[in-house]
Amino acid sequence: MVVDVQSLDADFLVASSHKICGPTGTGFIYGKSKVLSGMPPFLGGGEMISDVFLDHSTYAERPPSRLLTPSLWFNHLQTVVAHLPTPYWTNGLFIELATYLHESLCVIPNVRIYGPVPSEHVSRAALCSFNVENIHPTDIATFLDQEYGVPIRSGHHCAQPLHRYLEINASVCASLHFYNTKDVDAFIRALKGTIDFFITGLPSEFLLSSFRAKKEKVEEIGELTELATYLHESLPSIPNVCIYGPVPSEHVCRAALCSFNVEIKIFIRQTLRLFLIWSQNCLRCIANDSKESTYYGVAIRSGHHGAQPLHRYLGINASARASLHFYNTKEDVDAFITALKGTIDFFVSSL
Repeated sequence: MVVDVQSLDADFLVASSHKICGPTGTGFIYGKSKVLSGMPPFLGGGEMISDVFLDHSTYAERPPSRLLTPSLWFNHLQTVVAHLPTPYWTNGLFIELATYLHESLCVIPNVRIYGPVPSEHVSRAALCSFNVENIHPTDIATFLDQEYGVPIRSGHHCAQPLHRYLEINASVCASLHFYNTKDVDAFIRALKGTIDFFITGLPSEFLLSSFRAKKEKVEEIGELTELATYLHESLPSIPNVCIYGPVPSEHVCRAALCSFNVEIKIFIRQTLRLFLIWSQNCLRCIANDSKESTYYGVAIRSGHHGAQPLHRYLGINASARASLHFYNTKEDVDAFITALKGTIDFFVSSL
């Protein structure tokens, strides 16, 4: 998009280099000579000083020397501009792609796009800010990123006054660059799936296919409920292990995890003392910050697991939690039990 500062009668024009894949922290500023000459200097030093006295200084008359000092980064910026793919800026491909994005968004129900409609006489920048009725823009951006791998932005995009004028708190912004092609189609498919999820409460076909693949994997290794029961039955074989939660039975199914702690009673100076091996210590022996990690390599969690009220009710500060997923087998449970026994033995021998 060509910008003619003279026809616009612009006092200033600024741009950031990272918008054209240049180094961060650099850019350029254009200003009318008359306006720049009337401005006080921003920083001192360099070629901006004309004469220095004990009580004052005079500044260079020419605006560039008065306001700015040369930087080697400018050479890098010139290099970036020189290597940009010129067809996008000269033959209208970028404008065509921007129009295609706008037209593709227009066909999705309940989508409100902000800004002018592209036409023969109106060209849009290669982005679209929009909102979807009854769906928060942050929810849209998060779901697109985590479920489809499509990165877009949400928020006010450094344009809070404009958002206030439009009477909205935030918007979603989908941006294109010179490396994009028909990526717009993938974005539109992902956006439709995201809207379907939030409006209907049902997963899109994309997610359903992922769930089906996981379900098939579970069926290959056996029922996850059976594996959860096996984990729960294996832990009591270890002395002094306290498991929290109901005992699995014909009528009670546990989630595929177990929260537990280990208690060790020993005599020190003929005084019975109760030692609770906190899961932080247990995990430290098993996880990646000890030599034992090269032997066990078992990953579990410790803490309150987002359930502080329950931990207070149980009278404990934290617990260890071993979780299973569709890729785990009974062999994994056996390996965990072996590692846990070794961990407990380590702490018992250290006391």
